Formats: sequence, structure tokens, C-alpha cells
Amino acid sequence: MFVPHKVPLPVKGIITVGQEQDLLAGAYDTDQSFRGHIAQVNIWNRSLTPEEVKEQASCNKAPLGNIFSTDRENVELLGGASVELVKSEHFCQKSVEYVIFPEARYMAESRLVCTRIGYEVYTPQDREENIILHQESLRFAEKCLSNYHLWIGVTDEEVEDVWRKFTDNSVAETQFELNEPNGGTGENCMLMFLPNGLWVDTSCVIRWPACVPCEVDRTSPLRLRGFCFSNEAETYYEVLGYKREKPYMHGYYGFIVYKTDTYTWEMFDTTTGEVVGILEVPTKDSYPIGRNIWTLKRSMCDYLIGTQLQMSFSICDNDEFTCANGDCIPKELRYNAKDDCVDLSDEEDCQLIILPKGYRSERPPDNETEGLAIYVAPTVDVLRFMEISDIRRVSNVEFLIEIRWNDPRLKYQNLGETLEWNTLSAVDMDRVWRPKINFPNVYDGNIKMLSEDLFLDKIGIPLPPEFNNVRMDTVYDGKSATLVQQLHYR
Repeated sequence: MFVPHKVPLPVKGIITVGQEQDLLAGAYDTDQSFRGHIAQVNIWNRSLTPEEVKEQASCNKAPLGNIFSTDRENVELLGGASVELVKSEHFCQKSVEYVIFPEARYMAESRLVCTRIGYEVYTPQDREENIILHQESLRFAEKCLSNYHLWIGVTDEEVEDVWRKFTDNSVAETQFELNEPNGGTGENCMLMFLPNGLWVDTSCVIRWPACVPCEVDRTSPLRLRGFCFSNEAETYYEVLGYKREKPYMHGYYGFIVYKTDTYTWEMFDTTTGEVVGILEVPTKDSYPIGRNIWTLKRSMCDYLIGTQLQMSFSICDNDEFTCANGDCIPKELRYNAKDDCVDLSDEEDCQLIILPKGYRSERPPDNETEGLAIYVAPTVDVLRFMEISDIRRVSNVEFLIEIRWNDPRLKYQNLGETLEWNTLSAVDMDRVWRPKINFPNVYDGNIKMLSEDLFLDKIGIPLPPEFNNVRMDTVYDGKSATLVQQLHYR
């Protein structure tokens, strides 16, 4: 931080991390608490030169502030905080973490498990890291089913015997078992040998199930959608660590999601000590990734205890649609008459209209100018004259009436560029207000409606993405589309 002018700086005060700083002797505040690592906090009485900033950023030196430095001043530690001494270059090293999923799966399925939480199959950097991975994997040996129990995230599919990591495509330092690799171009994937932790090459499509270690990557956080959080960071989760010998999801703001028994997962709020909800999964190896129906065990947002609420865990960004299985596709592929999600869920539940609470289909929309009627734009197209009788003074015609109006009470989602893409179903037609037409001068009241269709004509842009939306559908307000009713008579 740089202050462009001189300000008094009292240096005999005390800062207590986690305490309310805006009040004199303020109490501790959970919203201002800190969980993490602090290092090299410095204060200078001058601005730093670009060279000094560059030097610190490269971790070559660690200059101390001439006013304050945590490396020099006395800092009192409370609440179980600890101190670790490291060299300055430590802060420029990439920290590699991973979590092992202790269920035996084929290679393609194992890689999907990692990618759906934003991770990738892990590869040890060197022999030391490989030993650590092997030792940690032993706790899950019984669940991984075989002597070749763990997938390694490398392949030589591009160039034979040049093994590259899934994570960054860099060349890996391999840890082969004796007489390996021996599969030639037909074996481009890697397994770990349970007895000694060394590697053996194998086919990527072999029907050999094994467990998988996933390397943590925080660039695309796992997101929980379906609640009413005001801060987007409240939706962020990471998978790191184990509870009941299964990986669990840890939220940035105190929620954790973990397995409680064979088919049940629980969402727990560590800040209040309350169970938020439970989820019943279809198999013992299932995780709460993708869209699922949770049962609330405490009230959340406007939902009462016992509510069946759909929520989703995925890494999908705000410009992506969340498939039911947790995969992500661009929003423009939603409801386009093509199956883009592998589970076909992008073409399901393609509801175009969102009704507000209290909407009445028998009540017309109000004009924005109070006291004025709404504007309805009719067009009549005479298609053909089927009969003209001079004697009876009647004509029999076939015609099409098109009526356009706007209903600002509604919201719309996933609108296409043409009327045909935005055709409302019979159910949706009955849910919205639409004008009724009478023909008082029809001869003998004999008129036949051949068809009635209701469309949406997109005329505006979508609303900003709502990060709590379970599927991340594209939503439009009522002014962004015109309702178009087409009535075919004879």
C-alpha cells in the first residue's frame, strides 16, 4: 500500500488479528478472523523503488521494513498459532498438494473424478515425493483392489518413452520398476506397484481399476450453487484431506461436506456447529458432484427445515452451464436441440419462463406509466378467401392474427435467436396472461381456430450471471423479450 502524502503513524499501538478493529477494545469478530499463513509483513516510511519490489517478488532477498517487520519485532502468538522458519526462496516455490480418491476405477473414469473438481491426476516430482505418495496410498490399499493400485498422471502417447505429466505437459522424472516400461506404443499410461511404489506402463483403456491421486489446482475452485450467498467467495470449496477415510469438501467460509455413512453425505456449518443438509447418493462410491437434491436440516435463505432443495457442486464458471453430472459446457449450447452434455441433461427441463411469486395469469401486466393501458400490437394477415357470397353478403376467409405485448413481471431463460427456438409449451402458455379475442360479427358464430402458438422474441441482452443459480442458465428480464401470440382461424 502506498500513501501519497504524510500521515501520522502511532507506533505504540497493538493490532490483534481477529479483533474488531473499528471499536476501542472491540471483541473478537468471526468475520475478521484469519486462517492461513502470514510472512514478511513490513512497513516502510517511504515508497519502495521498482527495483526493490522486483527483488522481493523474485524471492532473492527479504529486506525488513524500517518502521515494522514481523521478522524483527516481537509478535505474541495465541490460539495455537505456530512459527516455521524457511528461506526466502521458499515463497516462490510451487506448493504441490494432492488428495487420493480411494475407489477403484478405470483410467478414463479416474481422470474424470479429478477434472470434475478442478484437479488433475498427480505425478510425483521426484523419488522423494514418490515415496511419500506410496506411503500415503497404503492406507487405502484394501480399497484399491490390486497390486497395481494407483494411477500416475503421465503418458507417452505423443512421443514413445517421453513421459509427460497430465498437469502441465512437462517431462516427468519416472520411477520405473525393473524391466519397465515394456509395453511399447500400446501402453501409454502408468500404474504404481503396491509392494514398492515403482511404476509400470499399461494401456490407457485397460479394464483395470485402481485408485487415483488428484493434484490440487486452485485456479478453478469447486462451487456450491443453490443457496442465497451475497459474496461469491462463499460458494468456493476445495477438496483436501479426509474424513472417515473419504475426501471431503471444505468451504472457504466454514462449511464442510463429508460422508457420514455408506450412502449419506452431510453438509456441516463449522461456525455454528449445525448440520445444514444431507444428501443420499445412489452408490457407495458416489460423491456429491453435479446437481443433486439435498434435504435441509436447518432453515437457509427462504427455505424451511425439511425442504428438498436442488444444489450443485461443479467447477463451472459463470459463463458455463452445469450438466447434471458436474461437467461444464458453454451457455450457448443449452437448449439448442443437440445433446452437448454426455448425460444429455442440457436438453432437459428447458423451461423458458420464470414466474415471480404472486403472479396471476388472469391479470394483465401494468403499463409503466400509471393509469394507461398496456400496449398491444395486433397484425392481421388474410391468407385466402375461401368463399365470397353476394347473395348472403358473407365471406369465408382464412387468416392469421399476430399479437405482440410485453410483460415486465416475467423473466425468461436460455432464449434463442428465432421465434421457433423460443416456442412456449402448452403448459407454459396456460401459466401466463395472454389476450382473448372475440368475433361478435361472425356469421352464426361459426369460426374455427386451427392453431394457437405463443413465442418469445428476444430484443434485449441477458442479466448479469447469478452465481447462486444451480445450473447457471442465461436469464433475461421481462423487457428483454416480447410475447408473440399467433392465432390461425378459418
